[in-house]
Amino acid sequence: MKKYMNQNLLYLLFIIFFNISCTKPGPGAPPKLPTPNATRTKVTDAALVWIRPFREIEYKGSANFGFWEESAPVHTFWVAPVGNAWEVTAQRSGLFIALGPRLTEVIIARYHHRMTELPPATEQDSDALKECRGMVQDNSLTEGISAQGSGLILRDLGTSMKTPLLPAAASLEALDYPSESMRWAKLLGGLGPYLFLRVHGYNQPCGMRPFDVDEFEIIDMAQGIPVTTKFSGTDEQSTWKKYFDLPNRRKELAPMINKQLQEYDSGIEYDAGNLYVAHFYPVFPESLANIGFQVAYRYWAGCRACPSFDGYALAEELPPEMQDYAPMHPAIAAVRSRVPKDWRIGGISVLSTTPAEVNRLRRVFDAVEPK
Repeated sequence: MKKYMNQNLLYLLFIIFFNISCTKPGPGAPPKLPTPNATRTKVTDAALVWIRPFREIEYKGSANFGFWEESAPVHTFWVAPVGNAWEVTAQRSGLFIALGPRLTEVIIARYHHRMTELPPATEQDSDALKECRGMVQDNSLTEGISAQGSGLILRDLGTSMKTPLLPAAASLEALDYPSESMRWAKLLGGLGPYLFLRVHGYNQPCGMRPFDVDEFEIIDMAQGIPVTTKFSGTDEQSTWKKYFDLPNRRKELAPMINKQLQEYDSGIEYDAGNLYVAHFYPVFPESLANIGFQVAYRYWAGCRACPSFDGYALAEELPPEMQDYAPMHPAIAAVRSRVPKDWRIGGISVLSTTPAEVNRLRRVFDAVEPK
């Protein structure tokens, strides 16, 4: 009986050992991985690269009045992995930006307001409006007052929701009744969610000297707001100042700026304190492994009639907010051969979502009607 029990015990131990050895991987066996759905959803990428002419895009006056929307005067390429390479798979006019899993379009919002009869006088009239009334009475404003310009709107192509990025003037009252005003938004470049642009033109208040409009704006499209003051203000607290306003670049530019001054007027003495950063935007030269920034410096010579004295420098170290976008994406190389003469690459963003959603948004990209 004892012998029989010992045999059963040995048999039971053998079964347990056999089951363990069959289910536990050996030292060289790969571990069993959970299914993809148990960890994360599969994600795929597509890059949107846009190009623009080297020369500033000039907006012409319009016979239309009120508000209307136009496609941005740029061109966007859809670039996607095909096999082991990135290739251009679609292209179209207009500016399209990827914000993570979202596909958006940046639209130009145009306006043209004209007023031949001023509103009835009230006690709340501004000084500018009072001045305009005086000019109407002495027939100095025979054609009335007017304003033209443009702003920017961000349209989410998934939800059709629109967000004003740079508001367009709603009325002449909003501009405090200038006799004539022009204010245009011009796209410089983009990197990830950041859009860089100039706003320029001129403004002629009633009864006063005209003045030029020349502003630089940085828009965070993910938030839908300008962030110029935070990142590139005039004070020392601006967090991007040390990356783009470089002391050694200022020294290198001094002889060039001084030469321009002397050619205009030998009596003007160069003052380093009058040199400031006018704007900057991303550039994508083949000679760099990472994206750089073109930084435009401007010198204030102290006279309204003076021409623009400019200098340019390349910044290769980017702020922390742009580090994820700094490496030269392979989609850039795929687009280079498609860039026409006298055009340049303006910006890049990457769409990152599920394969099915990327395919759906690609169809949306193809189907958007030009404005």
